[in-house]
This record gives sequence, C-alpha cells and structure tokens, in this order.
Amino acid sequence: MLRFHGANLNAWAGVTLAFLGGNGAGACYDASAYKGIRFKIRGNIAASDFPGTVFVSLITAETQTQKYGGDLKGEGGHFNKQIKVTADWQTISIAWTDLMKPTWGDTATLTQLALGKMQAIDWGVSNMATTFDFDLDDIELY
Repeated sequence: MLRFHGANLNAWAGVTLAFLGGNGAGACYDASAYKGIRFKIRGNIAASDFPGTVFVSLITAETQTQKYGGDLKGEGGHFNKQIKVTADWQTISIAWTDLMKPTWGDTATLTQLALGKMQAIDWGVSNMATTFDFDLDDIELY
C-alpha cells in the first residue's frame, strides 16, 4: 500500500509509479498486451476546483518532456482520467479507451495513447488542493 498526503502545496502534485528504471531514465514498457489499469484507492481531497478528485495520468515517451527522459521537445499534458475518491476502498478499472486526450501544450494534437512507450502512471491532485490524503493498493495492468 502507498499513502500520499500533504497540504497547501500550491502546485500540481502527485505520486508516480515508473516502469523499468524510473521516471527520467527514458525506459519504456510495452503495455499493448493489456486493456487498462486497475487499482484500489481511498482518501479525501479538499480543493476549491476539483474536490474529491484524483487525476490518473499515463505518461509515455511521447508525452514526457526530454528533461525527464521522454521524447517530447516541449511541454504538454498526458492521457488522463479524473476519478472521484471516497473514504472507503473502491476498485477502479480504467480502460485505455476511457482516457481523455491531452488538452494543452505540444501534446494537444495526440489522438492515441502510445502503449508501446509507457513510462509511468501518475496519481495527482490539482494545485488548488488545500489538503489531500489518499491510499493506493493492488495496482495492476489488466
């Protein structure tokens, strides 16, 4: 189990599960044999913009800036899904096809998740989160 908590960071913040050597190592994992990601989550997020919301982002070499081991020359968003978090454990399954496309920066024109170039999975909160505390467990690709 992993716990992520904090308060008043005034910045987008999250916890990252990196594949093969870590975020920034430029290593990629081929996730094309899978349909999505599944995990258990519980917690509480107080925020003025996205209360109770965790953003799950899939980081690929196409969406990761070169500064952190990706192929992207500029900056941009990742394929992602907003999920509502409750105080009780819930199992979340996110199919690759359910992910929202990036909406900003140099990745805004991407239309498909690069499953063969997966670098990491990120669970994060917005910069407007005043307090956040969530637990993750049983993370798997399915």
